[in-house]
Amino acid sequence: MKQYTKKYGQVFLKDKNIGELETKLLGAEPGSRILEIGPGTGFLTSILLSHGYPVTAVESDHRFVELLESNFRSNVSDGSLKVLHDNFLETTLDSVEYEYIIGNIPYSISSPVLERLVELKFKRTVLMVQLEFAKRMVAPSGSEDYSRLSVFCSIFFNASLEKKVPKKLFSPVPGVDSAIVTLEKKIVESDLDWNCADTILKEMFSRKRKKIGSEYSGGLYADKRVDQLTPEQIKEIISYRCHCRQ
Repeated sequence: MKQYTKKYGQVFLKDKNIGELETKLLGAEPGSRILEIGPGTGFLTSILLSHGYPVTAVESDHRFVELLESNFRSNVSDGSLKVLHDNFLETTLDSVEYEYIIGNIPYSISSPVLERLVELKFKRTVLMVQLEFAKRMVAPSGSEDYSRLSVFCSIFFNASLEKKVPKKLFSPVPGVDSAIVTLEKKIVESDLDWNCADTILKEMFSRKRKKIGSEYSGGLYADKRVDQLTPEQIKEIISYRCHCRQ
């Protein structure tokens, strides 16, 4: 069976120490049910099971579903592993069952995965993403990497870049390094219209070299550029703009 498909951006971790670190970073209590995104060949799945965690593995590639069911037959039989042939971005899983989520995800779907996580309830998520993406996730205002993604993550998560992971630890070797990030959900105002907020964010960062302007912001931070504003200040402008569009 071919285990790599460029269509899906599939690369596979081969360093057990990194897999052990990811598992440790979950901080899950013994017996906690873990939701794994895109298990692939089951490298991380095996480590999770060895620590006694029941795992639900959501895999969209039918080839890996078959491989997992074959290689982990005893775990499937005793109920410690549940393999779902499904797309995590579209799954209707009840997330209440899964306080912990983990995954070494394809770089190409990193943003959609984060947007999906906003809809779910969890204590902690551990993800392997592209290093540059991870830097933008946690970038503070005023830094080179500060972006719409930085603000998005600040609004919805407490995000931390835990460790850089060299590309040589994957097979096939990708063109860039990766990083492990941890996410904890924030309590977000129930009246936040994310569709409106996202539209405003895109507008603001598309003109990030220009001052905000009084007409656009209602006088809020009019003499500042968006990359000089903290996420909380940007949220104030978002609230104003979304109210104006109602």
